[in-house]
Amino acid sequence: MSSTQYGYSAGQAPPKYVGKLGLGAWFYTAQFDLILPAEATQEGNAGTYLLAESLLAAEAGTPDQGLWGFFRVGLANDAVNEIAGYTGAGFSYVGPFRGRANDVLGLGVAVAHNGSAFRERARHNKRPVDAREAAFELTYAMVGASWITLQADVQYVVNPGMDPTVENALLVGLRIVAAR
Repeated sequence: MSSTQYGYSAGQAPPKYVGKLGLGAWFYTAQFDLILPAEATQEGNAGTYLLAESLLAAEAGTPDQGLWGFFRVGLANDAVNEIAGYTGAGFSYVGPFRGRANDVLGLGVAVAHNGSAFRERARHNKRPVDAREAAFELTYAMVGASWITLQADVQYVVNPGMDPTVENALLVGLRIVAAR
């Protein structure tokens, strides 16, 4: 795996982290089954990715609070990987409400893309398959005392499992993190 990342900071002393850019690639040397033709193999599997995250707007006088944005994209060898692509983006706001400086409100979308070989094999096997699955997420993390965080999460998934026979799904969750 090879990765290059560049973090950048605001012109403050000490420097304050305000974002990063990353570009990477991965490669496995093992034998992999090809999706098409069936029963064939190849040596190696590879992919690439790009990510970016940045502070978009800081609240005046509070550099730890404000609006952040992120974007990620990844590609993988569709000859051996069902999921050949990923795209994700979103926003988070640190300190979204007065008196809640450490809370985080987030909104994001993630899309997984089936590879063309996988879709072709599914058609050949008369198995219905969609090209992509998309998940939309809204989350709120409420920091209580220094040792506990409650995070509510709502997700709406379009084309779950990329199976057109499965209805879209609404998921609701609550995560409790306690640490000393």
